[in-house]
Amino acid sequence: MQAAAMDYDLHDTALIDADKLTELKSLLPPENWAAMQHSMFAAPAGDVPTLLGLLQTHADCAALGDQAHKIKGAALLLGLQRLGTLCALIERTCRAPADTAQHLNHASAATALQAIAAQTQAALATDSVA
Repeated sequence: MQAAAMDYDLHDTALIDADKLTELKSLLPPENWAAMQHSMFAAPAGDVPTLLGLLQTHADCAALGDQAHKIKGAALLLGLQRLGTLCALIERTCRAPADTAQHLNHASAATALQAIAAQTQAALATDSVA
């Protein structure tokens, strides 16, 4: 039996949990909020660019799973729902036994990550949290 590719279409998942994000931003000084965004999204060493690089170079699943786990936790804490959900899918797929029914599609996951990161950054920049 051939493994099925994971589906990364997450348009049914909210991009951002506005309540969680608003609450967190109200608790942090603006410079801390800016630093958190920078550490997540800034190239080349931010968490998201690092995961993207791992996907693009077809890194081993242990490294992918660890990086996806790191982003998942931070994203969900910040209310970045779609990013957290995508990272949870990547992590779960990487940590699943090799004989499971799904496998990681590196190219599709990288494309989804790029799109979701861009959407999230645009929403954060404009405070549009739809």
